[in-house]
Order: sequence, then C-alpha cells, then structure tokens
Amino acid sequence: MKHSSFLPLVASLAVLSLVGLGCNPMQSVQDKVSQKVGDSIASGILSQASGGKVDVNGDNGNYTFKDNKTGASYAVGSNVTIPDAFPKDIPLYAGAKALTVEMGQASKSEASVTLQSNDDPQTVVKWYEGQLKDWKQASSYSMSGSEIRSYEKGTVKLSVTILQGGDSKGSVIQLSRTDSAVDGTQN
Repeated sequence: MKHSSFLPLVASLAVLSLVGLGCNPMQSVQDKVSQKVGDSIASGILSQASGGKVDVNGDNGNYTFKDNKTGASYAVGSNVTIPDAFPKDIPLYAGAKALTVEMGQASKSEASVTLQSNDDPQTVVKWYEGQLKDWKQASSYSMSGSEIRSYEKGTVKLSVTILQGGDSKGSVIQLSRTDSAVDGTQN
C-alpha cells in the first residue's frame, strides 16, 4: 500500500519539475491549439466586417488573410510566401524576404509586395532600372534617401519605392501593380 501512493507522488513531481523548468511537453500542443483558436476568432471577426468569408492562417508567425467571397488576399510576416498566382511581370529582388503580399480580387488587377533586402538602396535602384528597361518610366523622385519610380507598360502601371532599411541597414522595397485592362478602368 505504501508503494502504490509513492508512484503518483514521484510522477507528479517529475511533471511539475518539467513544467517548472520550461520543458512542458504539452506546451507545443497548447501553442498550436491557441493559434488555431486565435485564427478562428480572427476569421469570424473579419468575415463579419467584410460581409464575406475570411480565412486566417497564422502558421510560422506569418499571417495570411483570404476573403473567399472576393478572392482578395493579404499576407504579413517576417518571410511570407509569394503565391504562384502573383503577377510574373513584377520583378522580385533576388535574396529579398517578403514582408507583405497583397493580391486584389479574383480579377488580379491589383497586387503589391513589400520586400526586405540586405543590399543598400542604390544597389537595389540600379537593379530595378535594369529589370524595368522595357517599361516606360513615368516619374522619378529622390528624397532623403528614398527612391520612388513609376513605370507603365501597356495598361499595367508599376510603382517602385525603395527606402533605407531600419537602423540604416539594407533596403525596404515596396512594389505595387495595377492593370486597368483587367478591371475595366482604361485611362
């Protein structure tokens, strides 16, 4: 009888010591459940606000919001995945990480991406000038280390903004594309 009450005590102490030392074997499961509950709540709130069905997925610290009614999507995080359907005519700077990706409604007339690169803004500007030489440059502004360019190719307009990264390291690149032929708003 004495032995049978000793085993639960030892097991309880072992679990308590693991949990107390941050080695909770259930923490991973708890984190995943909390994430799914949070995603579900966010989906419900955004669905109600938009009048459509919005899916929220917060895997790996990246969040993806998709409006199932319109097809619009938005992703944000420290290294989000650029969807296969993202317009191929938007040149993506090699080695840069995507911080945000937005795609308009199912018509795909609008898309934007924010990238982060370790390269300095002037290197990035020169690369984009080379990549977009087949495009007509509509405007160009330089201001306090920021470079803003707009380009046109047929009905497609592309805005390129390149900023000095945080702590004066690297660059932040914002690319926005619209296609007036797709959404019917010809100039």
